[in-house]
Amino acid sequence: MTAAPDVETGARRRAARLRGSRWIVLLAAVALVRSVTFAALIPAYRSSDEPWHLDYARALSEGTLPVLGQTLADPEIVADHRSVADGLGLAAHGLDGPRPASREAFQPPLAYVVPAAGYLVAEGPRAGLWAFRWINALWGAAAVVLAALLGRRAFPRRGSAAVLPCVVAVTLPAVVAVTSTANNDAPLLGVSLAVLTGAVLAVRGGGGARVAVLLGVGVALAGLVKASGLLLLGPVVLAWALAPLPGRIRWRRSLVSVGVAGALVAPWLVRNLRVYDSLLGTAAFAPFDPVPGSAIGGWRLLLGADPGHPLADPFWPELWRTTVGVFGWADVPLPGWAYVLSLVVAVAAVVRSAWWYAGRPTQVPDAAVAADQRAALVLLSLLPVLVAATVWFAFTVDYQPQGRYLLPGVLAAAPVVGAGLGRRGLATVGVVGVALLAGAAWTVGQAYA
Repeated sequence: MTAAPDVETGARRRAARLRGSRWIVLLAAVALVRSVTFAALIPAYRSSDEPWHLDYARALSEGTLPVLGQTLADPEIVADHRSVADGLGLAAHGLDGPRPASREAFQPPLAYVVPAAGYLVAEGPRAGLWAFRWINALWGAAAVVLAALLGRRAFPRRGSAAVLPCVVAVTLPAVVAVTSTANNDAPLLGVSLAVLTGAVLAVRGGGGARVAVLLGVGVALAGLVKASGLLLLGPVVLAWALAPLPGRIRWRRSLVSVGVAGALVAPWLVRNLRVYDSLLGTAAFAPFDPVPGSAIGGWRLLLGADPGHPLADPFWPELWRTTVGVFGWADVPLPGWAYVLSLVVAVAAVVRSAWWYAGRPTQVPDAAVAADQRAALVLLSLLPVLVAATVWFAFTVDYQPQGRYLLPGVLAAAPVVGAGLGRRGLATVGVVGVALLAGAAWTVGQAYA
């Protein structure tokens, strides 16, 4: 007698999941079109470090692993970069001499493998660059799907937790910038979201040794895409520490994840020690005259002091500006209203979400509330870790308060905030996101008209 209602309920759930999948696919398609459109609007090489990222792919396509300070940029790429800059009447950034060095050569190789294949079949550097950009456009579409999956798995009873990260992944200009140009930030974004999804599954329901191994592999892949990907170990270890498992098993799972990640990344770190005498290769920056924050203001920069360098901006405003988004070689900012409006909406969304968490209905089971809290802690842990790493890099290696380093943490925090927003809050963020996207398109069009 009870079978019919159960069948009806199951059918409704399947229909709801189908509708949810449709809007995710639609937003992913929008993200792909968006990235391809911006890739067409932004002239070749007019994005930060783009010639060097392309040259890394070129080196791999020739079977060479580049070395910072030794590998010289390909003459065809250099000539093409200068040709585009001359045609626009702009400076050819990063070209210091007739045969400049390839300054991204210290990066891990994984992000460049597929672009290298594209370069191999492309006819010339310009075609290789477009192939690289289109590959990152696909990563931009994948980021939307992975962001929705992360939100669903982190907060299965709150549909808004999947909506907000998708809105951010589609409309945030900083995401647009990295998914429409050649770089290694776009693949890192996708891999990071996949690892975080595994972490929230572990923290909500535990998991066996296989899950621990897969999380270790995911962290290693992220670290071989970009060194900052190794920081995902923080959320992974925290997930195991909070998982609903006996204490001894939690630490075993954590050690497995750390051990697998370390074993897979070790060859690359050892190679860096042999080649650069430093684990991450940052020692090789010395010949390029880096300007660390310690030399232009020190810790006072964190308190709002102006850096003692004519080309450097105050740390926190610059970090916020670049997190919202800039274009060009960080020299094409959005209109001022975009940064102010983003800050106001972000603060309002966080406050509204915190209010919802504080007043959660008592009819929600305690176990469900506890699982949500654990998932929120794991997701929120990544952003401060990335901020700390950005501070470390800016103060000890080179003063670069670049918000693109924080994008995995921003998308990790979005489901937490989204879970506490209602329809009006999501609608407001969506409208603002569309305005930011329009502002970004207008900015790029004006800059390169």
